[in-house]
Amino acid sequence: MTENVKSRAASFETYVKEFLSKMGFNDINGGQEFRISGKQIDAAFGSSDRTYVIVSCVTGSKGGRSLEGKINELKGWEPSLTDGLTEVDSLKKRYDKIKLVLATKGPVLTERDKNLCNSDPKVFVWDQQFFDYYNALYEKIGKYAKYELQRELEIKLDDDELNGLKNIPGIKVTDNLGEQYYIASVNPIELLKITYVARRERGDKNFYQRMINDNKLKKIAYSLGKEKLSFYNNIILASGDSSGIEFNEIESANGITLGKIKFNANLKALWIVDGQHRLYGYAKVKDDKILQEAKIPVTIILNKKEKDQANIFISINTNQTKLPEDYKWDLYTIYDAKEQEKISALAAKRLNELDNLKNKVYIPSLSVKKNRGMIPISKIARTIYEQKTIFHGNLNGNKPNPIYRKGEENIENNANKLASLIDRSLSRVKSGNAQLYKFFVDSTGIQIFIILLSDYLLNFGGSENAVGYYIEYLCEYVSKNGIFADDSKIKEKEKTLNSREEKKLFIDELAYGINKEIQQDPSPKVPLLYVKEADTPVNVIERKLREFVKKSISESDPNWYQQRVPNDIRLNLEKKAKSVEDQWEFIDLGSIIKIIEQTQNWNQIFEKKFINENSLFRDKDQVLNVFSQFKIYRDSISHNRDISGLDKKYGELAMEHLKEFLNLQVINDDGSEEEDESN
Repeated sequence: MTENVKSRAASFETYVKEFLSKMGFNDINGGQEFRISGKQIDAAFGSSDRTYVIVSCVTGSKGGRSLEGKINELKGWEPSLTDGLTEVDSLKKRYDKIKLVLATKGPVLTERDKNLCNSDPKVFVWDQQFFDYYNALYEKIGKYAKYELQRELEIKLDDDELNGLKNIPGIKVTDNLGEQYYIASVNPIELLKITYVARRERGDKNFYQRMINDNKLKKIAYSLGKEKLSFYNNIILASGDSSGIEFNEIESANGITLGKIKFNANLKALWIVDGQHRLYGYAKVKDDKILQEAKIPVTIILNKKEKDQANIFISINTNQTKLPEDYKWDLYTIYDAKEQEKISALAAKRLNELDNLKNKVYIPSLSVKKNRGMIPISKIARTIYEQKTIFHGNLNGNKPNPIYRKGEENIENNANKLASLIDRSLSRVKSGNAQLYKFFVDSTGIQIFIILLSDYLLNFGGSENAVGYYIEYLCEYVSKNGIFADDSKIKEKEKTLNSREEKKLFIDELAYGINKEIQQDPSPKVPLLYVKEADTPVNVIERKLREFVKKSISESDPNWYQQRVPNDIRLNLEKKAKSVEDQWEFIDLGSIIKIIEQTQNWNQIFEKKFINENSLFRDKDQVLNVFSQFKIYRDSISHNRDISGLDKKYGELAMEHLKEFLNLQVINDDGSEEEDESN
């Protein structure tokens, strides 16, 4: 072993021991001088239930060699290590059981390694995600993180640690379906010793909870300490079985039994299905008197395995409290979901394993935190889900859909085919235009690409070869027009794509550009895409302008429609539709220009938007002149009228001027897809 390798190994062993000390464990040992039954132990610590935990540390490069030999060696030590506890003076009176842990820094276990670890005697694995998770959890709940870690190691509490949980008045309820649950009021600090939270960030595929939010804990702790807050709604707890919970009946009537609840050392864990912030808020309270006297109401549901717990959790957080989107779509990959939701979620997760988005998708069950630049699973999955053409058996022209077959038995295969098509299509973009590719593998760009792929390329192409031809034309159009000529252009474009409307307009622009390239090809390989007249570049600008004006006047005045839209325009629109929203869809370009130039609107709203230090315009006259030239050009196209060469040239320049101006405006509407990531 080289000095460098020895140094890395020693450094990791020190890290593990410091981690154990921080977590609050006792009798921490390990290193070159510490041995049990003649075996050198890298790290070890004492826990509840007279259990001493042996940690074997492995360092090295990621992936590569199997750890089967190391795992078998550690398993082979188990009998002699158990016997050897009696030979260590500081341990022999305190511990008589052994647990085994393999801690890794670098190496990633193969499926064979994982299966071997799960066979008796079990070896628990502590990888980088484990340390990231528990370090983050410790920062939020302090010493109580130790209890969750012990539960994960399947270590029971000592009987004296359960003294505060042995004589709790409670009610046993049997509902009309024959299911039983307990209702009680428990000291939260005692409860923290026996609870566990199945958070997605821990990495177990069946876990369903979200990571605890430190800001919420601090607010709750402040309210508990300063405002003497009491909780009246129950925390929902679940046990996989009824072992470790005794109920001593006192009186019974009408399906309700009064009695006393006792928790004993056979208890594995109570899983928090709902209310973790209420309970762990007490972990931040520093007033011992409050902690000793506090009571919190709980409902304990019996005999609920993880899948049943997850379904309860999803129901509560869908029907009562909004579940963050990333958790919802992550859960859809393993729990009950509609066919199209599950395909969308699985495809998004699969993309995280394929070449172009590998390890770039934020999935709570795989990442303790969302790193900068990661694409939320919700952005990809929801975009896929909303593209209904993906889930049609036949595409445009009655062509069979190559990536979808109806039926629950085809869900996983459909998801894999869809993810593979997206990935291979991104590879084609990468070969054709590196800057366009850079845009498409970011959060906004991948949504644009998926919509474009389903709405146009897939729908009209059918076969993957045809999709590839459309991508070639797309890359040619983008290259010629310099839309993404450099990174600053990408950032500039992303700023204009904050709403569904803006995304749709840009997708239509790309589709129009593809058609332009097809028309210029003397031997076109695929037919033109279907792009509605309303989505031609001229009308794209008109629609953007309509949204810009609406946003500008509505932000300035709650009663904008009455106060900012001239009477004659408003009366004309009211004849065409009942609601204001629908009426606004009928407004024409001339009316939009009239609203902008109206004295009150111009002076109070539009002057500062059109004329400023970054402005494309010098003064109001120039703004109105550009509008006039654009309107002449627009009307000639809409009414199929001839236009002189000079008017056409001026109209095209005016259109480019307006396009550039509108692209600098960030237009958010009530369909904005930006979400609060703080939940």
